[in-house]
Amino acid sequence: MMFGKVMNQVAAIMGAGLLAVGCQSSNPGHREGGNWPDTPDAHVYVAPAPAPVAARDPAPAPAPTPAPVYGSGTIAAFPTGHTRTPQLLVERKAPAQVRLGEAFDYSYVLTNTTDSTMSDIELVEQISSHFQVISSEPAQSGAGTWSIPSLAPGESAVVRVTGRATSADAVNSCAEARYRVPLCDTIDVVEPALAIVLEGPADANCDCYDLRVMVTNTGSGVAENVQVAVQLPAGLTTNDSLNLSAGNLASGESKQSTIRVCASNAGSNTANASATSGQLNVASNPVTTVVRRPVLAINCSAPSTMYINNAAPVTINVSNTGDAPSANTVLTYNVPAGATVTDAGDGTVQGGQIVWNMGTLAAGASMDKRVSIRPAGIGTYNATASVNGSCNTAASCPLSTEVKGIPAILLEVVDIVDPVLVGEETTYVISVTNQGSATDTNIRISHTLEAGQTFVSAGGATNGTSTGQQITFAPLPSLAAGAKAEWRVRVRANAAGSVRFSTSMTSDQLSRPVEETEATNQYE
Repeated sequence: MMFGKVMNQVAAIMGAGLLAVGCQSSNPGHREGGNWPDTPDAHVYVAPAPAPVAARDPAPAPAPTPAPVYGSGTIAAFPTGHTRTPQLLVERKAPAQVRLGEAFDYSYVLTNTTDSTMSDIELVEQISSHFQVISSEPAQSGAGTWSIPSLAPGESAVVRVTGRATSADAVNSCAEARYRVPLCDTIDVVEPALAIVLEGPADANCDCYDLRVMVTNTGSGVAENVQVAVQLPAGLTTNDSLNLSAGNLASGESKQSTIRVCASNAGSNTANASATSGQLNVASNPVTTVVRRPVLAINCSAPSTMYINNAAPVTINVSNTGDAPSANTVLTYNVPAGATVTDAGDGTVQGGQIVWNMGTLAAGASMDKRVSIRPAGIGTYNATASVNGSCNTAASCPLSTEVKGIPAILLEVVDIVDPVLVGEETTYVISVTNQGSATDTNIRISHTLEAGQTFVSAGGATNGTSTGQQITFAPLPSLAAGAKAEWRVRVRANAAGSVRFSTSMTSDQLSRPVEETEATNQYE
């Protein structure tokens, strides 16, 4: 039976059932090569009916088998049906005619013309029952069915079939292709993670030091709106902000900041930090810093009382009682007004000061400095010694010295008449001179007469009185430095011989009496 050749194009349906059908006959009188209607509504193309076939004469003797004659092939475009806008282009290549009973080959070429991968592709062929399939590559997955797992964009696959016709009728075939174009999408799953590190010195000299905080996104993706908070103990203060914004941190990105902190006292201080981003919350390692500070102490010594014209020794001791060295240590002694420096030791006199640049004074160390100062006059002299060094440490001590004069009293006694005739009189002159530098006060003069003399009268700087052989003068209230006072005592000689006129002097400034004796010869 002879069939007319019909080519059908059916638009594919999106989804798992995408298909289109193309039919081809192996009739040598008809071949197609992409004759598809251009109008979208025209889905069927019918070839003209073949001319009547005349009755055939008895078959001639077999002739040599000619090589197969191939047509230009049949092309179907799925699912649009138009070769200008295909998605899956299927081309069937088959011979124009074959000999009864002899094996021949034909093939399908499937091409993905899209920019997406096609999957689960099936080529289903319906072919005349008198065509016998000998083999195919790939092997059939079912009767007249070939499966191609996938085609990448632009990729092609070939299905090759070998078979034979078992009757002289034309071999008709129709094929359809089915495929899936999956809608695929990728959603990245990220897991940002935060790590925060707080750094600071284990030991710090003086009272201020730096804390460094660094936050890092150690995970994947972006850690958004990262906030950092630093927690300080009660002993630490800062002028910097303790709440820091690191913003958004990409994977592996870090941000850091430095905070200047100051300790109110020496000792151990522990700081912490934390970072947050959304539900993320991490804490840093604690940082403990032992703050060490120098502590300067100063002790001064000088005579509390001294006498004029003498130099006063001054000793200054500076020590560091803290647990850190004191750098740039400077000692200063303020010279009292009216005094002169007689010995500055290893210090430098600068104006009214003596200055020592002591350098670095180690913890627990001490140094002594000595100077000599000569006051200009009597009075109280006040001075101050002070020391300062690194870490704003300082100490001072006051000095006060009372300068006194020395009342050096000279006592002299002379007799005016010597020798003295018994029955006659003589006068003793008592002179007191202050040869010192200070006023003497409450000067008292007294005498004792021996038996060979009798008291006649007394007078002078103060009034005198006699009780028996004892003569006493009223106290002289004061005698200035360089001043002189006199007293006179008149006596009568009563018996011949060598007599002694004894005088005793006391004052507030004398710790014991001053004695003076004048010898007088009395004769008959």
